Amino acid sequence: MKKRVLYSLSTLLLLTLNTNAQGVYKLKDITVTASDRFNTKVSDTTANVVVITGEDIEDRGYKSIEEVLSNVSGFSVSSNGGAGANSSVYLRGFGSGNVKFLLDGVPLSDPTDPSFSSSIPNVMISNVDRIEIVKGAQSGLWGADAVAGVVNIVTKSNGNYLYSEYGKYSSKKAGFGIGSSCKAGNFYISGDYYKTNGFSALLPRDAEADGYKNKRFNFRASLNIDKNSKVDIFHNNIDANGEYDSSSNANSTLEKFTFKEKLYGIGYNYSKNGFELNAKASRNDIKRDYTSSFGISDFNGKSDRYSIDAKKILGKHMVSGGLEYNRYSSSTTYSKDSYNNKAIWAGYGYSFDELLGAKTLFNATLRYDKFNNFKNKFTYRVGVKRDCKFLPGLHSGFNVYSAYKTPSLYQFANPMVGIELNPESTNGFEFTLGYKRVLNITYFYAKTKDTIAFDGGSWKYYNLDYNIKRKGIEVSSSYNFEKLPLSIRFNYTHIFDVEDKKGNKFYRVPKNSANLFVDYYPTDNITIGANIQYVGKRSDLAYINYLPTDVELKSYTLVNLNYRQTINKNLSFSISAKNVLNKKYESVKGYSTAGREISARVEYKF
Repeated sequence: MKKRVLYSLSTLLLLTLNTNAQGVYKLKDITVTASDRFNTKVSDTTANVVVITGEDIEDRGYKSIEEVLSNVSGFSVSSNGGAGANSSVYLRGFGSGNVKFLLDGVPLSDPTDPSFSSSIPNVMISNVDRIEIVKGAQSGLWGADAVAGVVNIVTKSNGNYLYSEYGKYSSKKAGFGIGSSCKAGNFYISGDYYKTNGFSALLPRDAEADGYKNKRFNFRASLNIDKNSKVDIFHNNIDANGEYDSSSNANSTLEKFTFKEKLYGIGYNYSKNGFELNAKASRNDIKRDYTSSFGISDFNGKSDRYSIDAKKILGKHMVSGGLEYNRYSSSTTYSKDSYNNKAIWAGYGYSFDELLGAKTLFNATLRYDKFNNFKNKFTYRVGVKRDCKFLPGLHSGFNVYSAYKTPSLYQFANPMVGIELNPESTNGFEFTLGYKRVLNITYFYAKTKDTIAFDGGSWKYYNLDYNIKRKGIEVSSSYNFEKLPLSIRFNYTHIFDVEDKKGNKFYRVPKNSANLFVDYYPTDNITIGANIQYVGKRSDLAYINYLPTDVELKSYTLVNLNYRQTINKNLSFSISAKNVLNKKYESVKGYSTAGREISARVEYKF
């Protein structure tokens, strides 16, 4: 059956055939780095790429990275409360820890997290220039954890600004960005301060409020050695603290946490005559602690990464490759461990001006990872995309790939007795067919072996002895009215099965989800936007009478509004209203979500 499906997809590919599943056709000339590790136009990669620009973030009034992702097809998000609370990001049915997050191309993995996830709730959105999303397994390029996709958060590198924002729950936010450039190089400094009284993490929402505070500082600088080469340095610092609820008492004031992250490093870039060389060394230093009635739990982690990548354009050919070394260490109240891996990767691309009636692009990458604690891994990504010449705008693409996810340091230190944990292995493919931005449809399929599971009785981890399959479709559509200052966008995701063959649920993964965006532009300086978000029923795990029990989370629909006006070339003003209908819903069983939330923002650019 699978061979028949692959044959049919291959036939369709030859008959028509290109760009990306989200149908962001007008973005094909935007340059991204997450798709191929180099600055690459979206039109020059076969990867399934979505780009959320800084302008999109301002027009939509997005408040967090999680909110941005929740409005992209294939994604869903859950949170144990309000700002700063533990959150999980799900993509195409894969759970937390299967999406690799990068900040300006540097991985953000937290070695102290049980699933090796990134602490995205503490990443402020004010300084984001764009968010690059690459769906589908990307381990053939980025290594471990890039199972469902890669998200690269690119921060601003120019533009001077000041802003202030105030909203519900006594939320206060202010920040700045300032920089300068000259022949010798450039620098950019930015910072944010955010404080909110919040609401109760545990239900009911109006119980004792759990507040949150975050201070962020970012510094970037480049020194031009000559016209072809430069040296970059970067430093990103997050200092956050807040309150949370971990017991059955929503009015408890004992639970508090702190989170500190320092990501810093140095890079070198050389570019000349179609040849590019990038070298980078970085460290991510994370410290966090939790205070509760049981005492204080400390978590300290370090991620050291060294890489060198090179690319050469030879006419219609592109060859690339690189070396990488990673070391992860974690020291907690409960355990102490570390592991490292060395990797080598190679890539090749070729562009056909015409092949069977279509402009055709071919890309392939192969990567080998050697671990000191786990089995070594080969992973790959092979893709083809085609733009039909007989019917301009008709496009299709096909990617086949593999990926792996290593046990986190916490999982590795806590296996079931007599069990040696193996990395998860995933193989899959996706097929996209669309016409301009009017309609794009993607079918995806993935099969995972050795899934790492948690045993609720012993509180230990083990590998499942059977495969788990995930498959679904993503549909997107976008239309700009020529005679009206109006645009409409829509996306829909359907996961065919939200449980494995033995009936075990994919917790907090909706079978159906959809987003509708309507934007109205009464003048060149005003944008009025509305967003309707639907999230279907989901399963979750709750402990009832101390026993793990499957429960259902009800579906919900949210309505969000945003108004943004550019008063003059320097000054802008915006008002956003989230959850306008004040809907009560749960993304995690027993935990609260924000009610109707109105905020206002003023920004001055100079």
